[in-house]
Amino acid sequence: MPIFKILIFGVLIITSASFAQTTHTHGAWLGVFGKSTITENRIYLWQEFQLRHNLENHFTNQSLFRFGPLLKLNDTQEIGLLYAHTQTHPRLAEHRLTQQYIHRWTKKFLTRFRLEERISETDQSINLRTRVLLRHEHPVFENFNIVAWNEIFFHLTNPDWVQSTLTDRNRFFVGFKKSFSPYPSYEVGYMNQWTELSNRAVSEHLLVIYLNY
Repeated sequence: MPIFKILIFGVLIITSASFAQTTHTHGAWLGVFGKSTITENRIYLWQEFQLRHNLENHFTNQSLFRFGPLLKLNDTQEIGLLYAHTQTHPRLAEHRLTQQYIHRWTKKFLTRFRLEERISETDQSINLRTRVLLRHEHPVFENFNIVAWNEIFFHLTNPDWVQSTLTDRNRFFVGFKKSFSPYPSYEVGYMNQWTELSNRAVSEHLLVIYLNY
């Protein structure tokens, strides 16, 4: 089953990080995500807001706001053009343009591809980054699913303000989703974000709470 393959891959990432020269940190990510209808069953507006908090140093490490139109191609495919602004502690601000493609293989399993153009407000240089996500939900009870997903990031360009290597980071999440016919819903779980910097690796152990409406 796809969910078990994602779980195994995530465990391998976490295990390999434990044997490397890795700094471990702890945090909490809070997010609100909305998908509003513009034209029935065709065009939607995506909006999201996230706060990513460092629990050890007690500050908000990053805030993110993203929005943009989504176009439903058919029952299984969707494309989007998104804009995001991020503020990362202590002084890095970015504008992000994102081209997105989603393929829903089944009602519970999907893949998402993103190409990001990240523009630093400091020197206007551009970092191109691609992201690939696999996500699966497994029903347990009515309107209650186990969720697992994994997303890997790759740099296509590497300006000075980007400190990581070709493989930027990997995010692995496992948790549960509770739906209310079908919106709103919320997801709660554990995420490990592993980031490979030029001189070390960072493994973040995160409590994640997402609200979808």
